[in-house]
Amino acid sequence: MEYYGDISNNFPGGLFNYVRMVSLLDEHPFEHEFFLGIVQSFPFMEKLCLINHSSQQCKKFYESNNDNRNLFAIKYSFLSELVIVDVHDDYVEQFLLDTKTYLPYNIIFRVNYKSLQRATHCFTRDATRINCAKINKLKLDGESKSDIRGQYTDLLGIFENAGVPSKSNYLFLGSYVGRGKQCLETICLLLAYKIKYSDNLFLLRGSHESATMTRIYGFYNECKQRYSSKLWKSFNECFNCLPVAAIISKKIFCCHGGLSPDLESFDQIRQIQRPIDVPDYG
Repeated sequence: MEYYGDISNNFPGGLFNYVRMVSLLDEHPFEHEFFLGIVQSFPFMEKLCLINHSSQQCKKFYESNNDNRNLFAIKYSFLSELVIVDVHDDYVEQFLLDTKTYLPYNIIFRVNYKSLQRATHCFTRDATRINCAKINKLKLDGESKSDIRGQYTDLLGIFENAGVPSKSNYLFLGSYVGRGKQCLETICLLLAYKIKYSDNLFLLRGSHESATMTRIYGFYNECKQRYSSKLWKSFNECFNCLPVAAIISKKIFCCHGGLSPDLESFDQIRQIQRPIDVPDYG
């Protein structure tokens, strides 16, 4: 038997050397000792799925025992995939806090984005850094953010839900104007935040940040009707100075669209001289 499913707190224990995939399900909370028993019963477990909406009752005890972290941290020696999407935030902490869990390297981690954000304190929590660094592939469930394109109310919603730049870090990948009805409010708010919180908010250039695209998709007309074409030219001068790519922690490459087949190294991007306009052919 390679799969053992829907294990609850009533699990009697035992030794199952041939089981590789385990799923846990209960309406009552799983405490730290329960996970220790799971590891002991399934020593060669490779995939673990968990569903539980009840908060843990003993979490504060383990969080306060930093001096004994080696005594309490559970080691998942062969785990390669962890799925904890439909869970209380406590279980995201259970697997990410280094006082509770020792994850192997190169693990696949599937989790709800909001839960991950809360458990890691917007990815700034020191106690989660060690286990987060071991994740090879992160699969996020939940609301995703696409191009803004002048949707000012959507932008406000992002800051309301995830926090203003003084409390959260942001990397926007471009396409701030075009199609939406409030492009000016959108780009002005982003630029204002960039000026005030330059170390917390970063703006890349997208497909709509060019003179040609802003003419086609309405930003030129909005500037001209509400103010003047001179304002539109000033924005394009700003767009011509935006970077086109970013690298996070020397590991994650970020850009607005796909990669050119002519791109062979990051140095080619670093050598792009700004300000630079986008030619009509792209």
